[in-house]
Amino acid sequence: MKPVIASPSLTSSLRDYIAFINQHLDADGHLSDATSRRSFASLAYKDWDAYRSVKAGEYTRHYLYQDTRIEVILIAWGALAQTKIHDHPRFGCLMRMLAGELKEERYSHELTPVSDKLLKENSLSYIDNSLGYHRIRNLKATPAFSLHIYNPPNHKIREWED
Repeated sequence: MKPVIASPSLTSSLRDYIAFINQHLDADGHLSDATSRRSFASLAYKDWDAYRSVKAGEYTRHYLYQDTRIEVILIAWGALAQTKIHDHPRFGCLMRMLAGELKEERYSHELTPVSDKLLKENSLSYIDNSLGYHRIRNLKATPAFSLHIYNPPNHKIREWED
């Protein structure tokens, strides 16, 4: 299947980043943490500036890229926006904070709280269903921006109320 670029306005850095990710997936579709940390270093504000518009209390998913193995989504988080508790595709989600701060709250399969952490600019987080589920919150009155790599694409998300 030919890759589908969902956003024709991608910068060359984002295009290079997506190509790098595709080259470093193993046969099972996994991306090593060391590889992901190195590759994220080349992204800058200009690479995602076009996606900054977001309303308070909401988050917007900008689909940047999709092929048969991954999809790359930039999420713009309005002030005080949050997800429901949710699951992820088979090989999970790798998330990088681009700007702002988000709180990740992790839950067991029984939906009891397990841990939480503050995600600041340039920090990474990885989750797949073997680790449980999570919810993401923007606790600030200012927007936040994060980049997500889901593997495989087109996952039908299951969500829960807490």
